[in-house]
Amino acid sequence: MKFFRNKFTVLVLIFLGYSGMALYSTYPLVLHFGDYFIGGGEDGSLCVWSFWWMKFALVDLNQSLLDCHYLFFPNGVNLTFNVMPKLLGTIGIPLQYFLSLAAAYNLVVILTFVSSGLSAYWLAHRVIGRRLPAFIAGALFAFSPYRMSQTSHLYLMATMLIPVYVVLLMMVRESLAAKRRRRWLYCCLAGVVLALTAYDTEHYAIFLIFFSVVYLLFYLLPRAERADKRKWFALTSAFGLILAVAAALFSPMLLAAKDTSAGDNDMLTVSTGYSSNLSADALSFFIPKGGSDMVATPFRSITDNFSAHAELSYLDLVIMGLACIGAVLYRKVREIRLWVLTTVVFMILALGPTLRAFGKNSQIPMPLLLINQLPYVNAVRAPTRYIVIASLALAILAGFGANAIFDRMRRFRHQGAAVTISAALILIVFLVEITPAASMVLVEPPPVMREIAASEISGTVISLPLGWETASTGKIGRVAAITQLDQIVHMRPTVGGVVARAPKELIYEMARAPIVDYLSDPSSSPSRDDLDPRVIKEAMDKFQIAYIVVHKLYPVEIVGSEVYHTPTHIEPRELKNIDQYVINNLGMEKFEDTEEIVAYRRKG
Repeated sequence: MKFFRNKFTVLVLIFLGYSGMALYSTYPLVLHFGDYFIGGGEDGSLCVWSFWWMKFALVDLNQSLLDCHYLFFPNGVNLTFNVMPKLLGTIGIPLQYFLSLAAAYNLVVILTFVSSGLSAYWLAHRVIGRRLPAFIAGALFAFSPYRMSQTSHLYLMATMLIPVYVVLLMMVRESLAAKRRRRWLYCCLAGVVLALTAYDTEHYAIFLIFFSVVYLLFYLLPRAERADKRKWFALTSAFGLILAVAAALFSPMLLAAKDTSAGDNDMLTVSTGYSSNLSADALSFFIPKGGSDMVATPFRSITDNFSAHAELSYLDLVIMGLACIGAVLYRKVREIRLWVLTTVVFMILALGPTLRAFGKNSQIPMPLLLINQLPYVNAVRAPTRYIVIASLALAILAGFGANAIFDRMRRFRHQGAAVTISAALILIVFLVEITPAASMVLVEPPPVMREIAASEISGTVISLPLGWETASTGKIGRVAAITQLDQIVHMRPTVGGVVARAPKELIYEMARAPIVDYLSDPSSSPSRDDLDPRVIKEAMDKFQIAYIVVHKLYPVEIVGSEVYHTPTHIEPRELKNIDQYVINNLGMEKFEDTEEIVAYRRKG
């Protein structure tokens, strides 16, 4: 049909197809698009806060993103290691002028599905050469179990540039072989894409560097290429140029990371034990822990033994089945071996530094134990995330498998209908298998926050529960990143805060400070300093405390059709302790007491 021969029309249809799948797979988000943010939980709240902070810092405060004095006041905190997707956040800045914060955030999440599908389609079409199998491959990557389980982590949803980098790497090799003039342009473009990927999350940039090594070795190790020193030199020089361009563009973050971690090694280095606990189980590739209950429930007795991150490494039965078909039927195609090799390599890396199986750590060393000795590479806290590259490789293999099925469908009399039905069945079964009920949390803080924003009483806000967390200290106090969303309305500095990998010295200093130490754990008795009027005055002046807000309930969360409004970690007895301490010792007055919050303010 001529209608489908127009490339622009085809791209529009593909865009609409992926958009529809995104709205389906995130349902019922479409019904709450402007009020709730997708993902939920502590990590989701931190991503929403970071999304808001980018606009607030760059546009409203006209300052650096990384130097934040609105958290951990008055010291402030460096956000180099915070979960801040800078590319996606930049896209979100203009959106926030026309949409609510929740709508802008959700739209960016939806766009990550669509753009990841489109870029994977581009790669698959370039490799397979047919549109429908490429469309299937793009969908299998964009809606893979890994991506569906990461909706609480916007920075990890930024997978759209991964296939783009792979395509550019292929163009570099092909242009070098053909001695085209544009070969160095492709190198520079690949370096730019690698740097942009790193700005959203350096983890994916590290993974792409490893893929590049696999790619180079795959094409350089065979005998013919090994004997040609010019090919070795050209390819390795091209890869060196790619790294140089990426490093130059990413140098501000690299230097900030070096300076920030100079006095605190845990900022970049993660212990083997910690990394192992966030690794894939050897069975988790093949047994679903997350996704649809219809598929996951029969395996609960097995998957309950897996670590919390094991759900990220499931590869999906539909994808694996199609990939096996593609790998077997196209086994004589050289490029097929590249994707098989890539899948195996990154599955092994996802297993972490020591092998986990059946929910137990065997202590058998794995290659990542040696790889993690490399600088910066050891900052990849959760080895399960390596599976994202395996997911892409499997999607390409599955595209080949779908192509083989479609070729056989074309033998039927009504070949068009047969191919269409088989493609629809593949996508329907796939989406039913991997799609869980989307979790959403209300992004609008309590109305009292607007009153605080408009108040003439200057000073900071303390939101309770109050706590901190970092890899080296564990949890101190009651960590509740979701209360940090209060700041998007009151827009005042806060005492404390939750950021990814905060320096432990800063956390210890804050957690031991008079007043703050007691408010972080009101179940204990106040210390002598907490009750000393002179120390209290000094602390009130230092932290410039104007408001204390106690959250009794977490914001409303919707999971599927269920609505949750659960209590925070503060017990009724602790609420009474806080009330007495804030009024009698800090001299503040209560001005709001509802089912959800209790609010106090400084007198005068």
